[in-house]
Amino acid sequence: MANYKSYVWSWKEECDRSSFTSAISLSEAALPQEIVDEIEEDMNAFEKQLLALGIEVIRPQFDHSEKFWENEYFYASGCDSYNVRDLHAVIGKKLLFSAPSCPSRVIENLQTRAYFINIAQRYGLKVIEAPTPTLFRNPLEEVLEVDILALNEVVKGTELGGVYDRTWHRLAEDEPLFDAANITRTNNCLLYLISSTGNKKAAIWLEREFGDEYKFVSTDVYRSSHIDSTILPLSDSKILVNSSRVPPNSIIEGLEDKELIFFDDVAPIPIKEFEFNEVRRKVALEINKLNCHTNLSEMSSPWGGMNVLVIREGLVAVESRQGALMSTLEHNGFDILPVQYRHPYTMLGGLHCSTLDIVRN
Repeated sequence: MANYKSYVWSWKEECDRSSFTSAISLSEAALPQEIVDEIEEDMNAFEKQLLALGIEVIRPQFDHSEKFWENEYFYASGCDSYNVRDLHAVIGKKLLFSAPSCPSRVIENLQTRAYFINIAQRYGLKVIEAPTPTLFRNPLEEVLEVDILALNEVVKGTELGGVYDRTWHRLAEDEPLFDAANITRTNNCLLYLISSTGNKKAAIWLEREFGDEYKFVSTDVYRSSHIDSTILPLSDSKILVNSSRVPPNSIIEGLEDKELIFFDDVAPIPIKEFEFNEVRRKVALEINKLNCHTNLSEMSSPWGGMNVLVIREGLVAVESRQGALMSTLEHNGFDILPVQYRHPYTMLGGLHCSTLDIVRN
């Protein structure tokens, strides 16, 4: 957490160097030490829980002391070693580097490349690197037509304390773009989400890389970003599915032979998280006035509470506020490891996002 910095980026045609430097200064005040200390405390406690189960835990540390980076097209600042799964995926015996659509994440991927290659070598994984995005322009394109299910999700999510931007996006198809968290695997099937963080061109590239080993299936079932609070495998036969995003009578290609556990009764976002997000959004507005972009305006949906981590067969780590989810999983034969995570919504990631399993038996 000591290395966490909010993302700020801008295309050079929109912003000059002086304005970008000012935007970075604004962002640095948007994560007070009190919040950092609580996040660190929770992650340290979770580490102890994992160690007690005999699990090796790696806590990466990166040097992000430079204020910002630039290339021919954009400026970028920030780092997010908290959400380690967003940029990397372990698929079988391969470590996949993603091709992010956010300039700050492109730079972060390059800056941490040597570290993750070392991890891959240590555990005998083959490195698969997606083409590094050029991002010669902003790839986000506004979606003009939104289905009724997405609108219903906004209504229910708002009731649970979520903050929703009514402008929704998909990615341009200039080049392959995807986050690793757009991918989930169950048995011999890779399920890939086309969304605001993964495009169709990336699906073609991924199928070419992994199609000989896995059945590769693309879906656009969820309108926003990552797949792991929407469709998340819990075992070889059981899949947790967000019923606010996927109709309970749906047949999902690749999962026809699985038992789908539909659920959406998550706990509301805590008031403290919501109030803190309001402060961050005000800072984001000031950054936007400088023609810069930032993730400070973002907040995980209430269904971030479904972002669980399978520890081993039959044991699932669940954020400790999610009583209804724990009861549902217990009813379906799972043991529960409750974990205190006070700021998953602010940090844009729960237990699954903030971990990356390298080796499983």
